[in-house]
Amino acid sequence: MISIDRPRAKFPRAALLVEPYFDMVRKAVSFALIGVINVAVDTGVFLLSYSYLRSHAAALRPLDALGQWCACTGRETLVLVTANVISWAVAVSGSYAMNSFITFAAESGRRLRWLDYGTFVASGIPASSQTPPR
Repeated sequence: MISIDRPRAKFPRAALLVEPYFDMVRKAVSFALIGVINVAVDTGVFLLSYSYLRSHAAALRPLDALGQWCACTGRETLVLVTANVISWAVAVSGSYAMNSFITFAAESGRRLRWLDYGTFVASGIPASSQTPPR
């Protein structure tokens, strides 16, 4: 936990201005750091999933069957989409857990709840489904 005792003793007037916002700033920094960690987790899981899916014939068979059934795309696209969905699911789950236990511990009571998790996941779907501009 970050303490404001030292700055309060050295800079009492500045501390009076900052102190009302200290908890909000702490939460913002915590939320941002968890976001950075999750970018690394998402990237790592994506690269591992993508590598595994491309190199194992057993993993490619269901994707090939899906591609032939829907006649909508090729193997490479399905591998990319599958690896992306796996990495996103892992990262969003980690983000929910870390934010529940660290950033919003007071609000969540450090408890994981299925309804809150579902709401958290649903809130991330629109952002993750945006396609980049061409």
